[in-house]
Amino acid sequence: MPKSFTKIYVHYIWATRNRMRVLTPQIQKLLTTHVREYCSEKGIFFLEMGGFLDHCHLLVDVPPSVSVADAVNLIKGESSHWINSVDLLPGKFAWQSRYGAFSVSASHRIRVAKYIRDQEIHHRKITFEDEIQKLIKKYGDF
Repeated sequence: MPKSFTKIYVHYIWATRNRMRVLTPQIQKLLTTHVREYCSEKGIFFLEMGGFLDHCHLLVDVPPSVSVADAVNLIKGESSHWINSVDLLPGKFAWQSRYGAFSVSASHRIRVAKYIRDQEIHHRKITFEDEIQKLIKKYGDF
C-alpha cells in the first residue's frame, strides 16, 4: 500500500447551553456553511450537518491525526466564537460542554447523512432527550 488509508466516520451531537432554542433554519444554514469551511481548513472531511432549534448533528470523516474529542472541541469552540464575533444571536452564545460521538460504518454513512438532513421532520415525532436515549441504547449503554 503506497500510503495509509483511513475512513473514520463520526456522528456528533451537541446542544446549545441551557438548551436555548435559537438555531433557526436561517442560522443553521449560516452555521453549516461556516463549519464546512472550518472543517476543510483543519483537514476534517465534512459530510453533513443539521439539527433543530437547540442542538446540532454533524457527520465527518476524522483524520487519524485528530482525536475524536479534539475534532468536536475544535468545531464547537470555533463555531461558538464565530457566532459571537459576527453577532449572529443576541447576547453571549455557547454550546453545552458535553457531546455525543457515535462511530458510523461506511455502509451506513448515507443513511446517517439523511437522518441528519431530516432533523426538523424527525423532531416532530421525538424529543431530543428521547433521541439521545435511543442512540445510547442502540450503541450499547455500558
